[in-house]
Amino acid sequence: ILPGRALMHRSLSRGTAAVRPDLIDSDGAFGQDTRTCVAGGVSAAVLGALQLLDRQLPPDCQLLGCGGDGRWLSEHLPRARYEADLVLQGLKMWLQSS
Repeated sequence: ILPGRALMHRSLSRGTAAVRPDLIDSDGAFGQDTRTCVAGGVSAAVLGALQLLDRQLPPDCQLLGCGGDGRWLSEHLPRARYEADLVLQGLKMWLQSS
């Protein structure tokens, strides 16, 4: 479980006096101004952390993207699959097993 891009962006914006860009979408590429650099840095932090974790997993493990950035993650990580209702699926399985 990692903080999403929006939470990282809010933390950076609130913790620094001079950085107040809007949250925009990025694939982690280098930016040309403060706004695009913040977006690229936040995206690179999330993707980099997940790529590091992915290298430690056995090849047969499935990465699941869920939550606010789930769809975005599944588009940027080759082994990730988007699951919109993962918590609800888990609750359903738990109820069926009870």
